[in-house]
Amino acid sequence: MAHKHNRRRVRPRNRNHSSLNPTFDIPDDLSTIYESSILVSTPPSSTSSRQPPLPATLRNPNANVASRHWYNRYTAWQNREKAQKRDAATIEAEQIKLFGGEPGDDIGLCYKMMEVFEGMNWIDTLE
Repeated sequence: MAHKHNRRRVRPRNRNHSSLNPTFDIPDDLSTIYESSILVSTPPSSTSSRQPPLPATLRNPNANVASRHWYNRYTAWQNREKAQKRDAATIEAEQIKLFGGEPGDDIGLCYKMMEVFEGMNWIDTLE
């Protein structure tokens, strides 16, 4: 019986490496965030004993990653929809070129015509 040597079991790596080191969108001027958080918090007598709350970007670091994720999905969806509309317009133009008609005609007619001409070699009529 043969043994396989030097075979280590390796765990698959995480495909989303950016989630390991999330980037924070921290504004350049942290003093304004600090001042605004003091103004929003409770009266000054109680804030002297505890620290002011963190800005929203530091409270939930995954919010930025999630918003980027959904923005990228939305952008991809928009691009895919534009490509589908462009392809549909190209197909409609080809059908009008082949079968005649006008843009916006009932496309059900084209499918019926294609069923009639399906097995025929109607482009090369010299053969």
